[in-house]
Amino acid sequence: MTIRVAIGILLIALGHPSLCLGHGVETETFAVGTGVKARYSDESPMAYCDVAIFAPDDAEQEYQTGITDRNGCFAFVPDTSGVWRVIVDDGMGHQVTAEVAVDSLQATGTDDHHHSGDRTSSAIVGVSLIFGLFGIWALLRGSRRAADENSSK
Repeated sequence: MTIRVAIGILLIALGHPSLCLGHGVETETFAVGTGVKARYSDESPMAYCDVAIFAPDDAEQEYQTGITDRNGCFAFVPDTSGVWRVIVDDGMGHQVTAEVAVDSLQATGTDDHHHSGDRTSSAIVGVSLIFGLFGIWALLRGSRRAADENSSK
C-alpha cells in the first residue's frame, strides 16, 4: 500500500466520521411488568403459541404480539393503567382470552443499564486507532529505509 492510498483512506474516514461509527447495544431490566401463563385443560402448557396484547384504550389495534415460551408464559410491560386483553392462540382451534387488570404503573426502569459505549467515544477510539496504525507503519517504513541506506554505504 502506498502512502497516497493510506492518506486517501484516512481523509475519507475523517471526512465521513459516520463510516467509523458502530452502533451500541444495551439492556434494561424492568422492575415491573405482568404476563399470563396459558395451559390446556390437561395442565400441559400452551408452548410456542401466538399472543396478541390489546391496550385498554384500543381494542382493535394490537399493542404487542409474540409467542409464549416453552412453559406457556408471556410477559409484557404495560404503559397505561386499565384492563388489558391478552389472546393466546395455538393455531389449531384452541384460543384463550385473559383480562389483566393494571391498577398503577411504577417506574419501569432500573439503574441496571449496560452500555457498550457512546458514539463519540467510539469515534475517538476509531480515529486514534487509525492514527496509531498509520504511525507504526510510517515508523517501520522509515526504519527500513534507514537500514537500506546504511547497508548500501
